[in-house]
Amino acid sequence: MNLHQAVDGDALAEIADGKVTPLTADEVVWLGLDRQVEPAEASGIHMVSPLTCGLETVDDIVTALEQGEMYDTFDEYERQYTSDAADYHARSVPTLSWTVEYSVTVPLAGSYTANLDAGARWVPSQGDTLSPFGPVLVTWSTLPEPAVFDTGDGVFDQDYRVEVYYEPESGKVVHTEALWRYMEAGVVSMSNEDIQRMVLNGFADWDEQTMVLCESGEF
Repeated sequence: MNLHQAVDGDALAEIADGKVTPLTADEVVWLGLDRQVEPAEASGIHMVSPLTCGLETVDDIVTALEQGEMYDTFDEYERQYTSDAADYHARSVPTLSWTVEYSVTVPLAGSYTANLDAGARWVPSQGDTLSPFGPVLVTWSTLPEPAVFDTGDGVFDQDYRVEVYYEPESGKVVHTEALWRYMEAGVVSMSNEDIQRMVLNGFADWDEQTMVLCESGEF
């Protein structure tokens, strides 16, 4: 599995992160955005994190509706499934889709409301060549319309995220995440390395809470 080699999954014991190359227009055309965007303007970052949890449990956590209650990040959060969650968890279908409306306050940037289109795909094991570690969970989200700021003239109009989870050994999940975002609001610019570090630290905090939820036995 090329991804496992790329992130040095056998030796992964703590979080690693950094930048990723910009997206191109061809790479986002499949999203069908009905507005003009410049994907190369979106700053790209990534994180790789080990989770002490089983993949099935991670799937239950990641796809749950109550993300706003599970993670203390949002001012408001509402997720609605747009496909059948029961069929997905029964593995009758490989994908689950949902929409999100959320509000959040960003220090030094203000508050905004945004909508996301998102989904998950459970990829069964396909043999040693493609997936020697069993099933793979892939999730994605994007911003179909620009976010709306409560005050000021902030711009947040591009947000592309893809995450991959797999379990190289029982009870240990490797979580990889890549995000490309364009945001300019107040003194906050996603092209600024200090702001990128704040976002990456937020990713790490999110995964810490995921492990708390995993250990709670509620999923």
